[in-house]
Amino acid sequence: MSTATPNDRYDVIPNVVQHDIDGATSGRGDDIKPAFQRDATIFGYVGDDLFAGPIRRLFDWKDQNGPATGLQARTKSSICTPRE
Repeated sequence: MSTATPNDRYDVIPNVVQHDIDGATSGRGDDIKPAFQRDATIFGYVGDDLFAGPIRRLFDWKDQNGPATGLQARTKSSICTPRE
């Protein structure tokens, strides 16, 4: 049985996003791997170029392009409680 409390759920998203922030600042694809399912895919643009395919492409791109210098990132989470 899980010992997680209801408020622990609110930490999940910022913790996952932190992996992406870590990968951006380090320039290492391995730092963002924990944020994605093994079979994930990606679809988007890098500038004007389509960037799509297996998530491995993102990890390789991070490794090839190095750290995002000057990046300032912050995550914020808010907890909503039900009305009684």
